[in-house]
Amino acid sequence: MSLVKMKEILLEAESICIDLVYNNALHSELSYHLSNAEKLVAAYERKVELGGASVLELNNARLHRSTVKGQLMKVDLEREKLLLGLQKLNGGEALRFDAVDYSGLSYALPGDFETFFSEASEASPAIKYVSQQMEVSERQLGVDRTAWLPDLTVGYMSEIAQPEAYRGLTFGVSIPLWSNSNKVRRSKVELDAARARKEETVQSFYYEMLREFRQARGLQSIAADFRNALDQSDNRDYLMKAEEQGEISIIEYITEIDLFYENLEQTLEAERDFQQSLASLTSMML
Repeated sequence: MSLVKMKEILLEAESICIDLVYNNALHSELSYHLSNAEKLVAAYERKVELGGASVLELNNARLHRSTVKGQLMKVDLEREKLLLGLQKLNGGEALRFDAVDYSGLSYALPGDFETFFSEASEASPAIKYVSQQMEVSERQLGVDRTAWLPDLTVGYMSEIAQPEAYRGLTFGVSIPLWSNSNKVRRSKVELDAARARKEETVQSFYYEMLREFRQARGLQSIAADFRNALDQSDNRDYLMKAEEQGEISIIEYITEIDLFYENLEQTLEAERDFQQSLASLTSMML
């Protein structure tokens, strides 16, 4: 399996797990929501029997329950689809995935981009490859330049011929062929091309990572704002008590509780989107 294909599979698996966390968390919250909706229906059924509430109010409670139940069923279908996708990537073997938060998946978003980019570029297979290609071109140029230098030889010769004899050092110079000059020029061109490819790859990698980094940081801020606002406005217990004590009508209760769960779903979506962006960013180091 190629490195690119393995990277795609790993990112797809992580993306599915992130979506599963989102749907698991939403399932948990909607299950609690449905439980309260069923309690509300049961309470109004008793009130109608005792003459303390109208059929219209009971019907409103039942419609509310039906809406929540439908939302929960849609989440269950999505979870089933995601689990089948994960099973496919796992060679057909079924997996159980019940996580409702990202503690087992999440990476920390670095605060300093330049340091993060430096580490990422060192780990990037694409940058490693073009760097190696440039090193090969540099070595080849060195070899070709050496071959272009004149070759000086020194030796010892002994020649005996009557009536004289000669013994002594000999010197020789070998001039390289002109074809070696062409090799040097070609190697220079190849080195320049390799250097340009590396610069282009590094620059492209830099701006791609910078875009992903800023996207992740923005989504992280959005998710944090949503979560803080939601935690400060979680008045589900108060709304239930207020409705039971007759301080608010059932319509007011349904309107307020639905608004809370709408914000809760937006919060979970924002956290999911941040995790997906973070996964995309960190996958660039693979």
